[in-house]
Amino acid sequence: MFPRLIALALALLSAPAAAQSIPAIGSDADACAPDAHETALRVEITGFKDRKGQVRLEIYSTDSGEFLGNSRKLVEGGKVFRRIDAPTPQAGAVYSCIRLPGPGTYTLAVLHDRNLNGKFSLFTDGVGFPNRARRIYRKPTVAEAEFTATAGLNTMTVPLFYP
Repeated sequence: MFPRLIALALALLSAPAAAQSIPAIGSDADACAPDAHETALRVEITGFKDRKGQVRLEIYSTDSGEFLGNSRKLVEGGKVFRRIDAPTPQAGAVYSCIRLPGPGTYTLAVLHDRNLNGKFSLFTDGVGFPNRARRIYRKPTVAEAEFTATAGLNTMTVPLFYP
């Protein structure tokens, strides 16, 4: 019994390291590398309905008027906004990485863009937010999407929900 308990404890302790060995997808993947020295967010995305399309991560400020706002206007206005798109891997765990402007509090939206139209489609796509544990058929609040990042690598898991 005691050796099994030790084996279980060692397996649990090594799980985060094993997850880190799975490469992140997206153009910011290098920001989540073990030797990276910038502020970044590594997101494990779970709950895929299928493996069609692409995965999109978007970072916004915590201003409710900017959260999920028009990306062009946010960029033109010098507001916090960053987007990463990557093809959905056909199998296995899915991790994506996105650079952050620095330590601070932000909001995050994760989209499984199944039909590759570049926007959320209510009847086909999956969405996820850091603090939303269940489906809610309305725009999420900032509180449901915010997270605080420290300097260096930050990690979280975001489940996807579909209509």
